Amino acid sequence: MYIGSRKAEVHIVPDYLLQFAGQNFWVLEAKAPTENVEKGKNVEQAFSYAIHKDIRVKLYALCNGRKFVLFHVSKWPPVFQCEIEQLHDWLPVLEEHVGVKNRSATNPDRTLAPDFGLYLLKSGLSRDNTGQKIQQIFPDLPLISIAKLEEAKYCINAILYDFDGNKLMLTADFGSEKYQQLLSAIDENTRNKVKTALCMQPFFIHFERPSDCQVGMDSQVGDVVLSNQDENYCPLEVERFF
Repeated sequence: MYIGSRKAEVHIVPDYLLQFAGQNFWVLEAKAPTENVEKGKNVEQAFSYAIHKDIRVKLYALCNGRKFVLFHVSKWPPVFQCEIEQLHDWLPVLEEHVGVKNRSATNPDRTLAPDFGLYLLKSGLSRDNTGQKIQQIFPDLPLISIAKLEEAKYCINAILYDFDGNKLMLTADFGSEKYQQLLSAIDENTRNKVKTALCMQPFFIHFERPSDCQVGMDSQVGDVVLSNQDENYCPLEVERFF
């Protein structure tokens, strides 16, 4: 299973793949009572099943006989959880997420590209086995937009493609020093357009073609998950532009 150029090994198949009307609906992993179903390797593995090219579901859940926890691939934290002994009382709430009336879960929104940083975070690919953050190096990153969020705070967006040709949205935040690095890394014509656009409302520039603005970027996945009206996302932290 690939996220951008990062590879995660998927060694086994999901315990349960629930379907509705002939379409994959959600994944359920059954764990022993001593297993952690809220975070860690078990949750990361279940996420890798949900986004696998042969499954492609929005929802994935884990249960260890004591607790049931339901996740959404593009949201953080879990969208639902409860103790098993209380599950009967919470069934109406659970049905709002995985009941057959929730047809949207079987028809993922392809117009909104999943967030690259959040996918790395949820799959466990943002850190190595020692817990150190893994460097995310992009030698030729095609930007689709640059924005000034507030004084001395900027943001870029770029579209990446995984090995199956699916789009992922990359977001990265940085300060004034890195902004000057970014300007130095692009050609003079584009540089002037960016400086002009970010000096006036709405402090934003969009590039029609990926080739219009390309930079090298050395970064790592941040620790903060942010939200907007559509999804959660995890911005990358820029170390340098080149």
